[in-house]
Formats: sequence, structure tokens, C-alpha cells
Amino acid sequence: MLYFKKDLVENAKSIMRLKGTKDDADASAYFVKINNVINCYCYDFKNYNSYYAITLDNEIRKKYSVISNLENYPVNVSNNTSNQKNQSSNEPEEIRRLNVDQYGIMLDVLIKHKKLRCLEDFIESFSE
Repeated sequence: MLYFKKDLVENAKSIMRLKGTKDDADASAYFVKINNVINCYCYDFKNYNSYYAITLDNEIRKKYSVISNLENYPVNVSNNTSNQKNQSSNEPEEIRRLNVDQYGIMLDVLIKHKKLRCLEDFIESFSE
């Protein structure tokens, strides 16, 4: 499981709220759409639309290629593998993917605003 630097997450959200460029405004709009889908899934399940969630995910992944970097990042999960499966087993795949999409959008915003250079700069490192 990846963890991201909290200050950079907040910085990305702040940039999106300002909507200084068209890319920022687009990122903000996608971020809101993702949050709406996740909130509907969590709090209003009978109105949850999985087809919309899947379509949104596909649209976002076409626009933000950095998302694949997040999913393909090598992570040592040997200690957390069984725990992670238990936590996410009830969550549909499209919700998991939309959660990843959110961080991919933030990564893209931060790179475009030169707040970081690459995914490794966004990842929180924990010393053991």
C-alpha cells in the first residue's frame, strides 16, 4: 500500500480549488465527480451507478497517464497482503480504481506546477 506526503496532498487540493489553469479546473471537476461517486457508494448505495463509475474511471485514465505509474509502482506488501485483501474485499473494483485515480490526478497537478518531479517525490517513506 502506498502512502502519500500529506503536505503535497493538501497542496494539490489547494491548487485544484484555485482553478488557475484549464488543467487545474479539469482536475478539480474530475476530483469532485470521483468524490460524488464514492460518497454515493458509501452513503446512498441504492442510487449508486457502477456503469457511471466505470465510465468515469476509463475517461480519467485516458487523460491522466500517470495513474498507471501508481498502480505499477513496486511495493513491498508482504506483511500487509492478507490484511489489505480483507479490507478491500467488499469494495468494488471500480471504487478502488477511482481512489487510485484521485491520487493520480493530484500527482499530475503537482508535476505540472513543478511542486515535484516524479511519483517517488510524492510517496511517503517510512523508516522501519
